[in-house]
Amino acid sequence: MAGSFGESAKASERLQPSLRAIRRNKRVLKEKILNARPVERYSPGGIYLGQGVAVPVDSVAHPRVLKRIVKGLYWHHFRIQMDQTTPITLVFIDKSKPNWQSALSVFGNLGPTHVQIGDGETFQYLYGRATDDDAFSFWLLIFFKGSGEQIVLAHTGKDHDDQTGHG
Repeated sequence: MAGSFGESAKASERLQPSLRAIRRNKRVLKEKILNARPVERYSPGGIYLGQGVAVPVDSVAHPRVLKRIVKGLYWHHFRIQMDQTTPITLVFIDKSKPNWQSALSVFGNLGPTHVQIGDGETFQYLYGRATDDDAFSFWLLIFFKGSGEQIVLAHTGKDHDDQTGHG
């Protein structure tokens, strides 16, 4: 579910063109309205901000777009085109879970590089790559900093437990 991004002025500005496009697409608009649900909103410090409305994201398009972002960033930073067969695993971090931050603690031990786009309010990420396997990289994508932020952990290459190479 994607929530309100009103706490980030820059994110709010970027949201307006998307909303105009959605308003023109009657099928998508109807789907979003019918599936919207109320959610409680909290500041990053845990202060209750009141209720907002969350709408579902497209369960097919959303991961596809995130994987394309990872492929593009991989090319941008490493100047290597990722093989089409290289699996990309996405893990959506649920900040409503009590121990969500502990899931990211191992990430800091890997010595990631931090990149902020603009002021980092709309998008920032951390990344790194294995020195012994070009296919293995990790990415922490942070969208819309604030109470509506979405955090996605992505890694490329096979899982350590998987000896087949099929992710």
